[in-house]
Amino acid sequence: MKFYQNRVYRVESSTDHTTLIGIVPKITDHGKAIEWHDTVRGRYKIGEIIKDDENVLEFKDNEGNVFTFKPLTLTEYKTNVKPQLEDPPDFDNALAMHKFFSNTENFRI
Repeated sequence: MKFYQNRVYRVESSTDHTTLIGIVPKITDHGKAIEWHDTVRGRYKIGEIIKDDENVLEFKDNEGNVFTFKPLTLTEYKTNVKPQLEDPPDFDNALAMHKFFSNTENFRI
């Protein structure tokens, strides 16, 4: 999956429940690492890509945790992301949502 600069991704993991969204994710170190920001901090994991198709990227880190990245939809935001945020914004459309989360001035990064 190609990561786009102005797009936000849903990040899921069955073992790391602190993951929620990925802002500016990118594969580094010749495919052996992935990094991204969320609304609080930057993250960096060493491991390997285990699935990579048009809409999903799965990365397994060296501790065995699997992180699944998918483009964040407005429905996914309203259902699974918004309830976990403190003082979450409402969005009329996906473009407004992506612009908000892509603007790192809204967060401490």
